[in-house]
Formats: sequence, C-alpha cells, structure tokens
Amino acid sequence: MRPMRSMSIFAVVVVVFGFGWWQLAPREIGGRDSYFILSGTSMLPALQTGDLVVLRPASSYRVGEVAAYLTPQLKAPILHQIVGVNAGRYAFKGENNAFVDPSHPSQKEIIGRLWLNLGPMGRILLGLKKPALGAPLLGFAASFALWPKYRSRRRRLRRYGYET
Repeated sequence: MRPMRSMSIFAVVVVVFGFGWWQLAPREIGGRDSYFILSGTSMLPALQTGDLVVLRPASSYRVGEVAAYLTPQLKAPILHQIVGVNAGRYAFKGENNAFVDPSHPSQKEIIGRLWLNLGPMGRILLGLKKPALGAPLLGFAASFALWPKYRSRRRRLRRYGYET
C-alpha cells in the first residue's frame, strides 16, 4: 500500500513540475519565455524600475500591445508599447515618452509580448545578488531543507524505542 502511494505522489509531482516547466521555463534553458528586470522610467506608471516581467513570443503583434525588442544601438532589450505597423516594421513608444522610438524592428526582432508582470520581484532578485543578503538567505534555506529530514528520522527512532 505504501509504495503505491509514493508512486502516485511522485507521478503528481512530475506532472506538476512538467506543466510548470512547459509554462514558465526561460528561453535560455529550453523554454519559450524571456524574463527581464526593468530599468528606466519610460513605461511609468504601469511598469516601474525593478519590475520582473515575463515575455512570451507570439505569431503576430498588434497596436496597443506591450512588447520587447532588441535594439542594435543599445544592444539591450526595450519594452515599450506598439503604436504602429508599417510594411512589416513596428513603431514603439514608451508610455512616459513624448517620442516614438527611432528603431522600427521587424517581427523577427521582437522578443515577445508582455505576458506577466511579477512586480517588485525583480528588486528582490537583484537584492539576492548582494552577498550581505544572499548568503544568509541561502544558509537559512539550506538548513530549512535539511531540518525536516533529521527531525522525521528522530521521530521514527523514538517511535520504535531506539532513542529516548
């Protein structure tokens, strides 16, 4: 009875992990999504510096959608709103900008449309890169992960009279 229960729990974990991977895996490791931590003020008030956004590629893009493209001048992704399409080239503009972007990328140059805004998670992730914050959190996570295993072993030993 117990091995069957373990197998069913394992199967559920594999299915849930597989679905999560299929939905959220970064492009750099085989997924379809791109993750970016925003910088700048061009998309205020909707998007702020430090917001973590998830971009998903699409088969087509429409005026009004927020999407990211790579600009050859900055060699960095730009996340702005599509304000026009002309001869297969897209015009972008930041919501907080008074001008249209000088680059007019083609659909191949667009990374993806805004799919999910995780808000200040980007600031949190950037904070974890600092050793003063990241190291203690990593130590806490490691001890938290190991503690239940030790505790459950002690309970089993105590239950069967091997430890007092």
